[in-house]
Amino acid sequence: MRSSQFFLSYSDTIDFLRNLRHFNHNFEYDPQTKVFQYKSPTTDFECKLQLPSLFHSLNHNSLNLIQSTFASSEIPTFLILLIRAGHATIGVSQNGVIIHHRVIKKYMVRRKQGKAQLTYQTLKGKARGGAKLRLARTREFFEEINSKLQEWHKNIKDVDWIFFQCSPRLWSELFKANPNPPFTKGDRRIHKIPLTTYKPTFKELQRINRFLLHGKIIVRAQEQIKSTEELITRLLT
Repeated sequence: MRSSQFFLSYSDTIDFLRNLRHFNHNFEYDPQTKVFQYKSPTTDFECKLQLPSLFHSLNHNSLNLIQSTFASSEIPTFLILLIRAGHATIGVSQNGVIIHHRVIKKYMVRRKQGKAQLTYQTLKGKARGGAKLRLARTREFFEEINSKLQEWHKNIKDVDWIFFQCSPRLWSELFKANPNPPFTKGDRRIHKIPLTTYKPTFKELQRINRFLLHGKIIVRAQEQIKSTEELITRLLT
């Protein structure tokens, strides 16, 4: 068995699904992992399609229903928030391109201990000296994030999705800050990024943007599959 792997853009993923409208066998679909899988009952052939994370409305197994969902190949607009203690990067992606971004840094981690002052305060109690400074910087940190989000309100009020990566404690603090973010904690558009993220930087923001936009095909077959066009031909014959 030989393995082949292909990455698909958002629109190419839709085109791939549309090309399968005449496929005579159903792919199994897992709505949690967003993976289509087909395994031939008679030959050594397997195909998996990992949908882009932007595909959030699929929760059924019928390929025909899924194809009818995609009347347009327009890429959704979405907001990305990457937040760690003292470091945050936020950005708006439109047509697959980051049109606004901001990197925010504040001193809010205890030296040598690596803990955010909020976490340490919960464990140890009253704040003194440098701790008060870190708590003040923590408030400023979330205020600056939300102020920038409010500044972008015209761009993000109608975004299709909001993706974030953040600890539960820091995520809660975001909604306690003044001003508040221009969306609620229960907003249906909010989804956690299904990928390990690293220090919030513009480069990391770009990496996550690419990840959210792209799908992936993995094929296992006796012969090498060299392109998605060849795969389509194989599936339809």
